[in-house]
Amino acid sequence: MSPFNKLIKLSQSSFLLSRSIIVVGASMVSNVFSYLFQLISGRYLSVTDYSILVSLFSLSVIIPLFVQFLTSGIPKLVAEIKDEDYPRRISTFFFSFLKLIIIIALLVFIGMYIFSGAIASYLNISNRALIVIFAVGISTGSIASSLPLFFQGLMRFKAYSFSLLISSFSKFLVAVSAVLFGLGLLQIFGGLAITSGILGIIFVIILQKNITSKTLKWGSGDVNTLLKYSFGASFALIGINLVYNLDVIQAKHFFDSTTAGIYGSLSIIGRIVLFSATPVTAVMLPICASKYKKKENYVKPFLLALALSASIAGGVSFVYWLFPKLVISTLFGTKYLLAAPYLGLFSIFMFLTTVLSTIAFFLVAISRFRIAAISLVAPVLQFIGFSFFNNSITEFLYVSIAAVSITLAGFLLMAVISYKRKFNKLISKLR
Repeated sequence: MSPFNKLIKLSQSSFLLSRSIIVVGASMVSNVFSYLFQLISGRYLSVTDYSILVSLFSLSVIIPLFVQFLTSGIPKLVAEIKDEDYPRRISTFFFSFLKLIIIIALLVFIGMYIFSGAIASYLNISNRALIVIFAVGISTGSIASSLPLFFQGLMRFKAYSFSLLISSFSKFLVAVSAVLFGLGLLQIFGGLAITSGILGIIFVIILQKNITSKTLKWGSGDVNTLLKYSFGASFALIGINLVYNLDVIQAKHFFDSTTAGIYGSLSIIGRIVLFSATPVTAVMLPICASKYKKKENYVKPFLLALALSASIAGGVSFVYWLFPKLVISTLFGTKYLLAAPYLGLFSIFMFLTTVLSTIAFFLVAISRFRIAAISLVAPVLQFIGFSFFNNSITEFLYVSIAAVSITLAGFLLMAVISYKRKFNKLISKLR
């Protein structure tokens, strides 16, 4: 039997592998559109304007992080309750969550509007109106981005894949419109805000398969469980999100506009290493959560996911090391070739972050929230390191690599301690 046929047979016998192939395939196409957006924007905008675009995109991940105190537990909770009193329980939970996320999105907008001047000043942006439009996009995006988590928990990975595709394709359309109609940053972010609202409506329509409008009462029990799960999971997920966004924000703060733009292009290209492997983790989480709930073997899918994600990230990193100039000139053009000497280092940073992310998501799936929270150590170390080492892009990358490496060492230490405790308990029982 050929290796290809063996892979096909294995994928058919492994739910995680087969669904990972679907989601990875969709993610690859999604990433094409996402990077076409970045590619078109990078070529269309000046280096200075592009640095603003990239820094605000990173801020769009960082600012709504406290929303994860409500949303990060959705895949785990939905995976656990999806078969209990279906569809009433899922419907009650969905409508209860929808009310909460709309209120929170409104609070996010109000907070960003109040501090729009301070945000603009910190990022060296002169146009405050840009921050206000950006705040609208953050609010609508908070709602739209939370809904596919229901697809993930329901293990509707085809719908989840579709959400990835349509989200990235909408950004691509905004970039194309900017070029065709000569739009500026203000119009680009306005277009992104509108598409986020439309996406939210589309996702609700798709979820009609699993929910019914007949059940609109408040589901306090599942909401309380969600808050418990999300609070525990959010520290880990916030840590992961900060790791690959904090550096861009700090680069915009410490570096001149040109250097910040170069670092922004480096970051966008480098994240392909992480994002190419992320779909495997997205498939793993609900599977491990469901098996953990049923007291089945949840370690096997984790190890498979870790091997897959590390292999994918490692392959992309290897290409970056070999052909940095070719990759950068192809994606962003020759005006960003100053980033080429740093692409190999950045790929190491992203490879380590991929491993960190896979471990953290697994720990969340099996309710080891306190251990998963070690992920927060990485961005804390980054922030401290950037305060002292901010003279060059190389210093930034060494700080990030060291921060993630130390955090991974912390996970390894906790694993050894946990294993030792279980071993000692086994020995005591034998005695």
